[in-house]
Amino acid sequence: MKAILTISGEDKIGIIAQISKILAEEEVYILNISQNLMDNNFTTTIMIKITDGKDLKKIDKPFDNLSNQMAPKSIFAMKKFILQ
Repeated sequence: MKAILTISGEDKIGIIAQISKILAEEEVYILNISQNLMDNNFTTTIMIKITDGKDLKKIDKPFDNLSNQMAPKSIFAMKKFILQ
């Protein structure tokens, strides 16, 4: 299954590395990634591929943990759109 993640939040050093680490730990492939910065805010859009049988909802908790770990409300929003 393919999906698109859109993640927005406060820009922090290493945020893309942390996002990539979570996806790797969950065995999610990154097919394409783009990032935009506006002042101290970032938005990244990532096309991912999830192996068959994996639950897309499983990645929610690690991203919640990342947001709490980096700073309160560091990640403002995460949306997922299933493509296939």
